[in-house]
Parts: sequence; C-alpha cells; structure tokens
Amino acid sequence: MRITVVENEAGAGLGAFAGWLADSGAECEVVRPYLGEPIPPRARDGLIVLGGTSAAWEDERFPWLPETRALI
Repeated sequence: MRITVVENEAGAGLGAFAGWLADSGAECEVVRPYLGEPIPPRARDGLIVLGGTSAAWEDERFPWLPETRALI
C-alpha cells in the first residue's frame, strides 16, 4: 500500500502516524509543497494531509492550497 502525504510545512511531520504506517507495511510518498514540490493530481492508495500554520483559505500565502483541496 502506498500513501500520499502532503506535508504543509517543515516540522509538521507524521508524528504517531509514522510508526503505525511502518508497522502496517505502508510506503509513504511525502510531498512538500512549501519546498516547491508539486501536489499530485491523484493520491496513491490513501491520503494524509498534515496540518500547519496555514488556514484553508490562505491561498495567496500558501499557493498550493487550491491543488490540495482538489486532491482531497
């Protein structure tokens, strides 16, 4: 199983999810849009969108948010 993970800012990692996912044998594809990595058009077998300081409507400050909402 491959999980797409959208990490919205440095330091907002998987936390407890990392161990659970590793124990399940899942592989994570971590996307870091704050570093310029593109949001994929589709998630793999699952999707985790991590939090951060951005609000969902702050598209001007965080230009990847519309693509993240479309992915969800």
